[in-house]
Amino acid sequence: SQNKIAKISEFIDNYDNESGAQEERKFENTDIAFSPNLVANSVFSFSKNKVLAELSTKFVSKQYLDNTQNSARAIEAYLVNNLSLGYTVDELSFAKAITGTLQINNLFNAEYVSNGYTYGYIYEGEQRFNYYYPQAGRHLMFQVKWAF
Repeated sequence: SQNKIAKISEFIDNYDNESGAQEERKFENTDIAFSPNLVANSVFSFSKNKVLAELSTKFVSKQYLDNTQNSARAIEAYLVNNLSLGYTVDELSFAKAITGTLQINNLFNAEYVSNGYTYGYIYEGEQRFNYYYPQAGRHLMFQVKWAF
């Protein structure tokens, strides 16, 4: 996907001049912030008798924290995998079936960020600050589903 802004202006506070006026910077044909060019997902499933196993993979390409398409203000591409293992017990006297599922998120413990923000100003030169939201490492979830 190509999600572009034809023309945009960035206004940045300039405290180096006496008036403190904002400085305008113009950009053309830039990527929209938080709009990666590629998001890809896959799910590989295996099911036999009462066992279900699924491996899901998600890839997200580089994205920018603002609309200037500046690589210094970007979130790097990431790849994350999740594994789900389930087992069903059926024909019980008190329920039609009970399914237990263990989900292992971020299976390979990837270190990645999926969001953030940036801001800046001019004071004794340009100052820029990027802040990122890191995602959880490997973590587990267990689910029990009862069918009556």
